[in-house]
Amino acid sequence: GSDKNGQMLSPRRAIKISSWVFTKEGKTVDFYLYAVPYKSGKVQSSHLIGRVRGIEVINNQAQYTRYWNGRTIYGDFLPKGKYNIYLTYVIKNSSGKVLKTESRYWGKTTDFYLNLE
Repeated sequence: GSDKNGQMLSPRRAIKISSWVFTKEGKTVDFYLYAVPYKSGKVQSSHLIGRVRGIEVINNQAQYTRYWNGRTIYGDFLPKGKYNIYLTYVIKNSSGKVLKTESRYWGKTTDFYLNLE
C-alpha cells in the first residue's frame, strides 16, 4: 500500500503489501505475514495471510510482496474491521540453519491500520 493510515481493502479490492529483509550473512529468508486485530497485539495462526519459504537473498536483501484482500492462507475471510500487519522473518544460511528470527509490526506504535470492508 501507500504506507498511509486507514487504507481500505475488501474481498474485491486487494492491497499490495511488500516486505524487505536486509542481511549480510543470510542466504534465504522465510516470511510469515499476519493480520492482527487493531490494537489487540494478539498474533494468531488463524490470521496468517501470507507465507513463503526460501526466498533467496540477492545483494544482501530478500523481498516478499503479497496482494491481500482479507483472506487468510487457509481460504477464510477475516471479519470486517481494522488490522495491523505483523511480519515474522527467519534468516537462514546456505545449509538451512536458522541465523536469526525477528518480528515487526506495521502500525502498532504509529496507530496505522488497514480497514477491511
